[in-house]
Amino acid sequence: PPPPPPPPPKRWASLADRLNPNRPSFDPQLKSSWKTMPKSERKRIITADRKAIATLKSRGTANGPLPFPNVDSNDHCETSPLAYTHIAPLLHFIAQRLGKQKEELEIYDPYYCAGGMVRHLNKLGYSNVYNKCEDFYEVINKGKVPSHDVV
Repeated sequence: PPPPPPPPPKRWASLADRLNPNRPSFDPQLKSSWKTMPKSERKRIITADRKAIATLKSRGTANGPLPFPNVDSNDHCETSPLAYTHIAPLLHFIAQRLGKQKEELEIYDPYYCAGGMVRHLNKLGYSNVYNKCEDFYEVINKGKVPSHDVV
């Protein structure tokens, strides 16, 4: 009998990424067992992968479609928490130059996706973050851009 399928990775990765040796999420156990895996098991994994991808694509739209014209779902992707740790030193530097504590730094991200960036920056101590589900271009046209130190 074929070996049992390997456990899923600790951090979610698409099936394509897990089967591709050129990707960071490559899973050699899964790749080696894929061809001998029962068809029903492969189908179960593929179905779960498609469901996870659909869930990821729908984030930010749980309360209905985004209120922006000409929305391309590929434009509405959340930035990873790790990316915010990369820019945190720059934000800290800007806060220092402005004579502010990091929780006082006014950060404005006009491009809303699902609101994750607020949570990620809050976890890093930046609590004065503006990122709302509104049409940035309409906000500009109305002259209602919020006060900010950083965009």
